[in-house]
Amino acid sequence: KTPAPARDERAEAEERMETSGPFNDVEDSPLLLALRCGHIRLARGSYFRRRFKEGAAWQRRQDIDESDLWPPEEAASMWAEWRSNFFIAVSYPWLARDHSDPESFHLQRLAYVLRHWCQCPPLLLHGSTITPNQGVAGPPDVGVFLDFTCLHQQQKGGLTREEALYQSALDSMGYVYGHARI
Repeated sequence: KTPAPARDERAEAEERMETSGPFNDVEDSPLLLALRCGHIRLARGSYFRRRFKEGAAWQRRQDIDESDLWPPEEAASMWAEWRSNFFIAVSYPWLARDHSDPESFHLQRLAYVLRHWCQCPPLLLHGSTITPNQGVAGPPDVGVFLDFTCLHQQQKGGLTREEALYQSALDSMGYVYGHARI
């Protein structure tokens, strides 16, 4: 019979389990791969601030100009470098069947948060302590995941390229909303 591991070894093993795995790791994680290959696209924070300033609602993924989205490889690199200082996942209730925020109720609040978020110094994560990294500039903009703007919305008809991308992205949704580094 093998003796039970000492308390220190057991605690260390439990801690390693809590700090590694697909919901904690960034490098080679399923989410990083989904960003790299473009199954999940991130909108630029500046897109939402601009839409609010223009008095226009956010758009469906199909209608957004490509320049308002982070290129897949760049989004993956920015998240790998900046973690939660860069990647913001937004969860919110849809306000209408055909458009998630037709009168910009959520957009008003998101634009406010993004404006202040980008003015803050980046955060350093040390274990469970989060401290502002004074004197260091943060990322040039943030990557925002918001389903209506980042996932192709379903259309009536046969299976399209957009529908295939939507289905691929669904496989990674748990990581978007549950990852420790977002």
